[in-house]
Amino acid sequence: MATGLKYDSRTGYIFASGAGNGDLNVIDSRTGNRVANFKLAQTAGPTFVNDVILTPGAAYLTDSMRPVLYKVPLGVEGQLSTQDDVAILPLTGDYVHGAGFNLNGIEASANGDRLIVVQTSTGKLFLVDPNTGVTKYIEVPASVNGDGLLLVDRTLYAVRNSGPTANTVLKIELAANMLSGRVVDTLTNPGFDSPTTMAMAGNRLYFVNGRFSAGMAPSTTYTVVGIDQVEGTDAR
Repeated sequence: MATGLKYDSRTGYIFASGAGNGDLNVIDSRTGNRVANFKLAQTAGPTFVNDVILTPGAAYLTDSMRPVLYKVPLGVEGQLSTQDDVAILPLTGDYVHGAGFNLNGIEASANGDRLIVVQTSTGKLFLVDPNTGVTKYIEVPASVNGDGLLLVDRTLYAVRNSGPTANTVLKIELAANMLSGRVVDTLTNPGFDSPTTMAMAGNRLYFVNGRFSAGMAPSTTYTVVGIDQVEGTDAR
């Protein structure tokens, strides 16, 4: 199983969060071979390792069923660590874990000193200390209700695919301290069909359609929607 994906240009490795398997798979993009598997959810109980972000020194992953982040350290050139190096960061501070589906998308500042996560069930954003797991609420005058996140400089894009705000993307300008933000645009596109996440390539944003209402038959087709990106180039 795979949900979130990130590519490390230093090594050519693809990091794939393992959803209900509770793990992280690392795949060599040149060969397609799995080069590592990290067990993240190390105790019994529900787990859904949802999304992953890479910083210069680590991979961080959310678990939608547990109030933690997983940290897998990386070397300065992207060298993989071992299973024994995996750290579980309990979330403290403003974050309150609830029933059902919680943490989803995750992003990071360019130098990796701050993480941003979205709690889908409450529509809230949180800033997370990547060393301690301490969280602070990010005040935004709208329910984010997000899935995937993308941070471009201080512009945060949040994909929404459920409820009355489905098939929209919030564009949020964050304050310098990232503890508040204002909604500057809501992106829509007739091609959106339960978009789950996004990435930037060149000057365009690309959105993956999950097509939640289409079922999962082998004949079901899937699409990616590309739209022009207005400002900023500092995205991973």
